[in-house]
Amino acid sequence: LVGAHMQIFWGYLEIYSVVLLLISSFLLLSVLVIQEKVRFYWLLPAYTLLVLSHFLNLLLGLSVLLLCLNEWRKNGPRQLFLGMGISLLIFLSVFAIAGFDCSFLFHSFTRTHILSINKTIDEFQAYTLFSGYHFLDLLNLLILLGPVVIFLLLITMRRLVWKEGNNTFKWFFLLYMLPLFLAFFIIKFDLSMAKDWDIAATFFWIATVGALYYFGISTYSEKIKPLVLLLGTTVLVSIGWFQVNANEESSINRMKGIMDGPFMQRGAYYLSAFDLSMHFFHTGKVEQLVPIWKKYLKLYPEDHRGYEKLVKSYWELGESGYDSISATYERWMKMEPNSSDAKSSYANFCLYVGSTFMNAGNQEKATSYFQKCTTLNPNLPGPYNNLGLIYYSRNEFDEAMKLFQKAIQVNPQYARSYKNIADIHLQKESKKPSKHTVMPHVPAVHTLN
Repeated sequence: LVGAHMQIFWGYLEIYSVVLLLISSFLLLSVLVIQEKVRFYWLLPAYTLLVLSHFLNLLLGLSVLLLCLNEWRKNGPRQLFLGMGISLLIFLSVFAIAGFDCSFLFHSFTRTHILSINKTIDEFQAYTLFSGYHFLDLLNLLILLGPVVIFLLLITMRRLVWKEGNNTFKWFFLLYMLPLFLAFFIIKFDLSMAKDWDIAATFFWIATVGALYYFGISTYSEKIKPLVLLLGTTVLVSIGWFQVNANEESSINRMKGIMDGPFMQRGAYYLSAFDLSMHFFHTGKVEQLVPIWKKYLKLYPEDHRGYEKLVKSYWELGESGYDSISATYERWMKMEPNSSDAKSSYANFCLYVGSTFMNAGNQEKATSYFQKCTTLNPNLPGPYNNLGLIYYSRNEFDEAMKLFQKAIQVNPQYARSYKNIADIHLQKESKKPSKHTVMPHVPAVHTLN
């Protein structure tokens, strides 16, 4: 109960709660097999389900191999082959459910998940394998996940008699833990270990059980005292933990502190900023969105995602954010002058806002946004048509006609401008040209009358 893995059972939504449950079940089954209380053939199907739940469970294969060798020496191959047959049946069943598609077993990664020795341009790698920051991050993870393990091992290792206890148990836990520790030494955590604790916590449960076993077989004479000390410390730490995590402000400040540290590269920082901004969005604190993405752009001014998110943040502020949105788009296009995404998005924004101002009767601002839209994207018929409507409302029919015709030139299927041209002819009391203007281009002309 004192390990960080218990957090996964408290309303956790990712897959690691399932993985932890299967690991716990497999660990119990392994102990029962070693004690010869359960037939061996159940072990391999359980391990198959474990591997199917998460590929990192392949690292537990050495401990499974140890138990297989023990079974072969004691009872022969019968139970072993029976377990392999059941495992194969489980795998084929899962394979059939997946439509006999192997792709679910193999994910295509655009980046490696192993820390490199030399510095790379990978946006998810903040440090190299032998960097001091890496060792600090490992230490931070160990303190977070393994205070119980550290405490038990420190007080028992000097008194641990290797000859005592069941040798199979000792080697089983050793082969269970060692590959995992080595793997986590070289694995690259996308969000830094302080945020990706859930991956390690799932497998660190094994280390906790192993430490408890080694503590149990040690010759430490007074085991009650350290356990009472451990329980008391756990209660005190847990009280502080619940107080901190029950407070929204403290949790947010802690997350910001992680983001300010040297343990995140751009990719991880972006995901963390996104998570934080989604929290503010869902809690209605939209004014907090802008500072997050302003800071992101200060750090990574070349990343178009930052401009997109900053625009959306200003959008949540309503009309008061329109000018800031325009300034953000201008800054984005200055950074990426050939970005079609920036120009297209900016043009759509101008068209929408221009229409909003036009409907509100503010023709001056509407005209400004429509003209900007035609500059950004000359192939949109909407702004020409809307500018024509503004001139039409002023009875400047000749200028309105030019703009409606320009909209049709851009998109010959744009029916609204045909109707507007017809209305101009009707205003001039010339219905025949109106008919000839509309009929050749719009088959369902009666819908425009």
